[in-house]
Amino acid sequence: MSHSDFANLEISPRAAPISSLFPEILCQIFTLVIPPLKPDPPLLPPSSLLESDDDAEGHLIPPGPPWVLGQVCGQWRAIALAYGPLWSSILLSTCCDIQQRRFIERQLDRAGTSPLNVLLRFTSFSDFDHLKHVLPTFNKIVERRAQWRSLHLEFHCAHWPPAAFAHLGSLPMLQELRFSGRGTPEMEKDWERVFQDVDMPNLRHAILGEAKSEPSPIVMLPWDQLTVYKATYTDPLTHFANLSTATNLVECDLDFGELGFQPVGDLGVVTLPHLRRLVITSASFLPHFLAPALEDINVHGDQIEHVLPFLNRSQSAETLKKLTLFMCDAAASEVIVVLHHTTTLIWLAIDFLGPQTETALLVEALCIQANESIVCPRLTSLSWGDRCNTDERVRSV
Repeated sequence: MSHSDFANLEISPRAAPISSLFPEILCQIFTLVIPPLKPDPPLLPPSSLLESDDDAEGHLIPPGPPWVLGQVCGQWRAIALAYGPLWSSILLSTCCDIQQRRFIERQLDRAGTSPLNVLLRFTSFSDFDHLKHVLPTFNKIVERRAQWRSLHLEFHCAHWPPAAFAHLGSLPMLQELRFSGRGTPEMEKDWERVFQDVDMPNLRHAILGEAKSEPSPIVMLPWDQLTVYKATYTDPLTHFANLSTATNLVECDLDFGELGFQPVGDLGVVTLPHLRRLVITSASFLPHFLAPALEDINVHGDQIEHVLPFLNRSQSAETLKKLTLFMCDAAASEVIVVLHHTTTLIWLAIDFLGPQTETALLVEALCIQANESIVCPRLTSLSWGDRCNTDERVRSV
């Protein structure tokens, strides 16, 4: 929306106080109420909501913002329709009906040249015949690929139109690529080819799967550009190959599937010099890389004997600020050793699965005792996962 557009909006002197706000401020407020794209939002709009366009009869609109913003008053409608970023979150499901596809195409028109956040959902209850009806809208979204800021591909089936992705060429504005859902091995091969020759100069985030999900698709990306990497691979060689060139990572989530990390010979060691946050589901992989700038580590399982050696080798034991031990059934003595050597912790979260006797030992160590050194002296936040009716003393730690 240009300055001249704002200037042409007239404000009635009898209007409510909120109407006295400058249009630029209202635009920012409107932006704050736009919900993020997330799995399984409501797809069917209620029949009670109507929108009246100058060139059409009243027709259904989807629930919630940004659509309802145009139903409050003429001023809000003018601002909402003129502000492209309000319409830039695009969700297309392969089960969309014709009315929903019209809404999506109208959103694309209203978004104008604004960067787009796109979620494409391939559902398990759509078939190839239905995909043919979705393809025109799908192709319109792909035609606007130069505006994609984020792309989320959510798969619940093997049906997807590969031809539309055959020649992406360049995605100059893309900052985040995300995969979720359950794919198939055949799809993985297809996606490796799709992104192999795509120019993505601004890509920074690669979220190739959800925690505890099916294995992530194998894709070829500019790993050296990334600052965020999250993926699930049962083959550690895949993780290692990606990390070896992703030396600019700041945040990293490594999931090795249900069986955890399976050693495959001498992997060597990779250094991630800028890494600040690490989530790892199998701590036995820690001997294979270094993170000298690490401030936050989240470890799943009982293999915490690898944590302290990793921190010492990385020289980050004395700079670590946050530690999370999730589903930890290691001995309390092992946990206590780690805590004694991470004296700079300010945030600690423990999901402890040990028996009551082990829990009591851990609680005792965290309590401040007279004439004894304090464990985690800088600690300001403690979160405790109570699965075994933890001793009352944990409340006073």
